[in-house]
Amino acid sequence: MESTLGTVRVLDPERTRMASEAFDLALESLGETGDTLPSHRVRHLLASFIVERVMDDDAEPEQLALQAVESLEIIEQARA
Repeated sequence: MESTLGTVRVLDPERTRMASEAFDLALESLGETGDTLPSHRVRHLLASFIVERVMDDDAEPEQLALQAVESLEIIEQARA
């Protein structure tokens, strides 16, 4: 789909399923990661990371979840 600002990217049903599964897995595996951030911010950061990645490649949900949590850990370390 084209717009005046360029190409609009959308998630097809399979990529939506992958992103949803990855998000759920990431939330389940957080442990103490994300404790220094408000919960809404943690969810936003995880979701943003996962959606960007799933739009760019075909990574498995488990891999996406792991990478999302690792990115959150990096953000926390940078804030410390």
